[in-house]
Amino acid sequence: MGLYNYKKSIQTAEQRIIEADYSQKNKDTIFAFVNVLYAEGLSDARILKYLSQLNILSKNFDKDFDEITMSDMYRFLAELERSDKKPWTKQGYKVTIKRFFRWLNGGKEPEMTEWIKTPIKQSDQMLPEELLTEEECMSMIDYANHPRDKAIAASWYDAGARVGEIGEAKIKHVVFDEVGAFVMVKGKTGMRRVRLVFSAPYIAKWLDIHPLRDDPDAPLWVNIGHRNFGKEMKYGAIRMVIKRTAKKAGIKKRVYNHLFRHSRATDYAGFMSQAQLEMHMGWKHGTRMSGTYLHLQGAQVDNTILEHYGLKEKQDKVSELTPRKCSRCKTTNGPTSDFCSSCGMALNAAAATNIDGMQQLGMQLLLEIGAKDPKDAQELQSYLGKLKEALSDSASTSISDE
Repeated sequence: MGLYNYKKSIQTAEQRIIEADYSQKNKDTIFAFVNVLYAEGLSDARILKYLSQLNILSKNFDKDFDEITMSDMYRFLAELERSDKKPWTKQGYKVTIKRFFRWLNGGKEPEMTEWIKTPIKQSDQMLPEELLTEEECMSMIDYANHPRDKAIAASWYDAGARVGEIGEAKIKHVVFDEVGAFVMVKGKTGMRRVRLVFSAPYIAKWLDIHPLRDDPDAPLWVNIGHRNFGKEMKYGAIRMVIKRTAKKAGIKKRVYNHLFRHSRATDYAGFMSQAQLEMHMGWKHGTRMSGTYLHLQGAQVDNTILEHYGLKEKQDKVSELTPRKCSRCKTTNGPTSDFCSSCGMALNAAAATNIDGMQQLGMQLLLEIGAKDPKDAQELQSYLGKLKEALSDSASTSISDE
């Protein structure tokens, strides 16, 4: 059925047009245009967008499409620009208007729409402070309650894929290798392989307890509550997981599904070529999309200039999201892990210090129990001895490797 269930949404949009109170002529024109779009092979998502927006346009103009004047077009676009709609929504209406009226005019751009500009204005593009940082992503992973939710937060950021691409992935689409994993996704430019690095351990943990883990054709993301248990997650369910996790992590900015893609594209624009960025993000070659994110790298350009003149030391920044590899068993763990998921070894000095505190607490507990019941104390002492030996080995190994 898919993440969005576009078929049902299209049927609903078509029914709204049929029941609308504008002319039958406009309704017939909309459906004729949509038939052309289907014949051209447009996706259900784009068909739905055209149906919904043309329905709104017909209601707003309140006259047959072939009677709309330049004055009508100016009025509508002025209202659109003055509205609080998002820049991408405004751009979507302009694209729909230009394509629809070009078709209505026999394939030639009419004077009424040829002046309309569709690129997003730079002033309307996202600011760096609106994007997710690596630290915020790590915080979301930490605060997520369930391995599935940790995997969602990690892989959404790591992949930078469209929500419909990674959200509709199946278990068989994830393949692990010696440096992490990759996921095969189907996007606007066809199938492509998306590299996963720091999110791979979280996905592996989720797959260990996935209700349908033995079925390679099962959805990668399924519901885990009593309602719809094991059923594929829909867009709204994933959105709620992300919003809930961001709130727990104390993130004040607006966090939504597509923000992960915006943020990752900006990160990659800092070190990838335009061609590499287009390939990874699934954009057509030569698209304006890469420029949308390259403009956010102004700080990096500034640093390069200062480094060139010796006014700032060159820094080789290591990502906060670098996976932690266990030096004992070589297992790759997530960047938020303090202990190895395979052998339990402490992965950093802070975790090793916590082990010392746990040992002291255990000895204090032993003394208190011993004062009440020597037999229980003897059994506890034997257990703590084995635990201390294992923890001490873990702590010493971790510290020596840092």
